[in-house]
Amino acid sequence: METISLRALLDRLPAAWGTLARPTDDLDSVYITGVAEDSRRVRPGGLFLARRGRGTDGHGYIPTALAAGAVAVAGELAPADLPEGMPAGIPYLQVSDGRTAFALLSAAFYDFPSSKMTVIGVTGTDGKTTTSTFVHSILTAAGMRTGLITTISALIGGEALDTGFHVTTPEAFDLQSYLAQMVAADCSAAVIETTSHALDQARVAWVDYDVAVVTNVTHEHLDWHGSWEGYMAAKARLFEAVTTSTRKAGVAKTTVLNRDDRSYAVLQAMPADVVLTYSLARGDGVTCSARDVGITRAGTHFLLQTPAGTVPVQLRLLGRYNVANALAAACAGLALGVPLPAIASGLGAVERIKGRMEWVYAGDFDVVVDFAHTPNSLQETLALARELVPPGGRVIAVFGSAACATWRSVD
Repeated sequence: METISLRALLDRLPAAWGTLARPTDDLDSVYITGVAEDSRRVRPGGLFLARRGRGTDGHGYIPTALAAGAVAVAGELAPADLPEGMPAGIPYLQVSDGRTAFALLSAAFYDFPSSKMTVIGVTGTDGKTTTSTFVHSILTAAGMRTGLITTISALIGGEALDTGFHVTTPEAFDLQSYLAQMVAADCSAAVIETTSHALDQARVAWVDYDVAVVTNVTHEHLDWHGSWEGYMAAKARLFEAVTTSTRKAGVAKTTVLNRDDRSYAVLQAMPADVVLTYSLARGDGVTCSARDVGITRAGTHFLLQTPAGTVPVQLRLLGRYNVANALAAACAGLALGVPLPAIASGLGAVERIKGRMEWVYAGDFDVVVDFAHTPNSLQETLALARELVPPGGRVIAVFGSAACATWRSVD
């Protein structure tokens, strides 16, 4: 089990990032085994971060965290306002923003692992997992030892680790743990699927991004963000992070934008050392484009056009939207100096991704499972299904959610 003294942990924090309001006589004797903001995840030796949430106040769980073995607490309240039951000898770090402080303490616990690798972040409404997987495969084909964190799993040194609920980026402490494991595995790069919730909730704060990639930004998660503009603002934080995070020798701060998407108008003005673009609709004036696209049941083929030349690509994945995802990934590869043959090889090496146009039965009829759950992705999936059905065939869609499931014939 990894541990660090409380003094060493606090010494890693930037100036003015909290006040040790209740010190102990000897901070060197207090050893921290982890950081948690959920009292149910506290283990003996843990540091518990209490903050005000939308529906509850974590400061009320300080006694529970201490009973579970926490040896130090950080929180947003002044010491005089803390709940009763907190012993005087427990160190207390007062912070102004609990969410960001949790991310900072998590990164500091693991000694800021993202500063020791090239980090590529992929965000967007649709295609994040596929694009992240494409980027990982491209860098691997180029000989770079690369880690991958998606909503499906974390891939570290060839081992896949379950990341939890499969709907969003892991919490800050888990994310930093995966990054630290990548550093220990001698990875030189990490690809992180970065959701809007992770950006808005500061789970990826203190991740030193170098390349930011966007797929598209359509109407989604408005229950949390309130509007498309609020959702877009959350996505834009990834692009802000690219130019404000630690610079690494020889790595330009780069953004990869979709010229076909509404997000381009917002993101094109954001500062970066290098801005790369991709498009399915145009060939001139963009970094990566595709022509001669063909789709069969076996996969998708096209010619990848770039300033460095043109190369044929054969994807095992289906659909024009996956061509767009491949173009985005190709831009990321170019940003990091990957030659075209390795880009084509990496794109072609990606197997069909679990839950993404996944054939689960083929016989007298076919059954395909896809994660499509937004209006845009469902429309794209159904259009692709119609394209693959032989003349006279039918497409039957079964759509499910956490609250309901229904089916209907769409032909």
